[in-house]
Amino acid sequence: MAIVGLLLMAASGFSQQISDFNASFSYLCDDNYFNKGDSLLTFRTVGSTPLRMRRIRPAGWNKSKRLPVIIMYFGGGWSGDCAGEFKWMKDYYVAQGFVVFIAEYRLGAPIEQKAIPDSKAAVRWVRANADTLGIDPQKIISYGSSAGGHLAAAVGTVKGYELTGENLAISSRPNCMVSLWPVMDLTKSFGNMTSVDPKLVSPAWALSDTVPPILVMTGGNDPYMSGVQQFNTNAAAYKFEHQYKEFPNAGHDFGFRPVGATDKGNAGEDSTIAWSMAFLKERGLLPAQVTAIGRVKKDARAFPAGTGAENLRYFTVQGRLLGPRSGAATSAKRSAFARTAAIGTP
Repeated sequence: MAIVGLLLMAASGFSQQISDFNASFSYLCDDNYFNKGDSLLTFRTVGSTPLRMRRIRPAGWNKSKRLPVIIMYFGGGWSGDCAGEFKWMKDYYVAQGFVVFIAEYRLGAPIEQKAIPDSKAAVRWVRANADTLGIDPQKIISYGSSAGGHLAAAVGTVKGYELTGENLAISSRPNCMVSLWPVMDLTKSFGNMTSVDPKLVSPAWALSDTVPPILVMTGGNDPYMSGVQQFNTNAAAYKFEHQYKEFPNAGHDFGFRPVGATDKGNAGEDSTIAWSMAFLKERGLLPAQVTAIGRVKKDARAFPAGTGAENLRYFTVQGRLLGPRSGAATSAKRSAFARTAAIGTP
């Protein structure tokens, strides 16, 4: 979701904010994205409104392969269509052998009547049609950024809020979740987007031991960090798998900006992909063809945990460290990067 969109939405003049955002980040937000190219599938019709998904399949796809699938939920404050933000990320994941869907959902408030049930319906439809789509119904990954990061987590946490007529015998929960710079707690921000108690639609307050594994990544300067912190605090009371990666000095949406943009060198897109691939590998969710994780567009980077006393550690998305280390690295800091190295070698 967009840096400008989310930073300004709490202020007045919402329509102007979305307009300003679209003007500044038109390469991310494209109201016609679902009318362009690729395979466009309608998964539900609500009233007269079709809900669609763009399907992107890897080379050599056939339905007998039963590939893992990533369902992407775009950001935009639940009020803007920023599906184009996944342009490079979805290209990378498809090249690795995932089937990728970019799911459409109805915009605007209240999200418990629009975005959340629509997003759940997308998971259910993909699972119900696994044979035809050539995907593994037990390897469905929800993946989203900002408001879409909220939805990627909400489909696996928030109870209820299903579309009328859904076959509830088929689960709308994904098998794994990746949530980028998300809005996790609507009691702290965006409470105006719901007509119910904000806790009921907040992943931070909808946790249980049965929540699917989740990886949460955000920037240390993200304006919605307090909601992520609330999620982390509450998650500690439960047994589900939860991993958290913070990129110090990075602001909202840092992962969609190029190296050296505004966040002191965070190459966030590649870094978030590297951590996502490591997380999925640990859970057996990578395509069988992946034996070594190839480069994205450039070497990935990440800031060390803590205060930044160490130099940046550069690594490829294969997990091989490229740059020298300096300073006294604590075992905790070394451990934070050790899991990345586990995803393979060049």
